[in-house]
Amino acid sequence: MAFQPVNLVLLSTPRLVSQPYGIPQWWAYQTADNMATVTASGYFNIQAGLLFQNGTTTFFLGDLIYCQCSDGILQVQIATLLPNITVVLPSADIAPGTITTAMLGNGIVTLAKLSATVAPQSIIKYSAKYTTVGGAAAEAITISGALATDLAFVQLVAPGSNTVSVNHAVMTSNTLTVTFSADPGNTAIINYIITRAAS
Repeated sequence: MAFQPVNLVLLSTPRLVSQPYGIPQWWAYQTADNMATVTASGYFNIQAGLLFQNGTTTFFLGDLIYCQCSDGILQVQIATLLPNITVVLPSADIAPGTITTAMLGNGIVTLAKLSATVAPQSIIKYSAKYTTVGGAAAEAITISGALATDLAFVQLVAPGSNTVSVNHAVMTSNTLTVTFSADPGNTAIINYIITRAAS
């Protein structure tokens, strides 16, 4: 296809030919053409009779055009007017096709993809509700993959029939050991969260 001026809508205040300098105009354009076609040199060329009307010009250098294309949406900026109207992607835009599946990690957000300003100091590795088995004040809970350097946070949900409280919790390799004020029996319930330093 080709550029269809009828599908071009000015969203901002128009500029006059006598005032060529100022804030760029902002346009909206909808087309069945793809992004590669729209960004080609000369695509936005306008017939001479349409370029200047009633003391205004359709495009000025720097104008922005928000384009809804057949294969996506992008914003382009007018770079040249003569002999052909050419466009470039504004510096804030990401060029079409430059974000790959590998960059997205198949939709998985990883620490490496986060800015340092939002990357967490630590992350939650394990969390669960646990009912004690009893037999001693200290109860070892197996957590496969846990490290001695992980941090444990334990909350007593129900003190059980022995009415115990949590004194402290210690991490070792693959194990969280919670020490209660007494033998908790098999009715005390805790929630635990294990965090690990982000790397």
